[in-house]
Amino acid sequence: MQTDEVLLNLLTRLCSDDNSVREIGADEVTDIAQNLPKGMVRILETVLLGRALMEENDGARESQLNALSDIKEWHGLDRLSTPVLRMLDRNRLKGSQVEHLEYLLEE
Repeated sequence: MQTDEVLLNLLTRLCSDDNSVREIGADEVTDIAQNLPKGMVRILETVLLGRALMEENDGARESQLNALSDIKEWHGLDRLSTPVLRMLDRNRLKGSQVEHLEYLLEE
């Protein structure tokens, strides 16, 4: 599959109205994060940040934060992501979501 098709498919899943589809989309980003081209990484990082901020479903939010953690591990995060991550309401985070956020906010 071509890079453009992969990106479109991931974006479609990440922006789905279905909780489980959003969770699967984020898990797919995690699976391929190491091999993503830089341009695609920044697009997915932006979408994942936005979804994590608005997410109501715990499973999907955990997967989104996990995908962002893998992006950070392999590519680093854009410096503008930190202020957005700080906007997440820690009181709504549970379990590994808190650990992911702490890792994402580490310098």
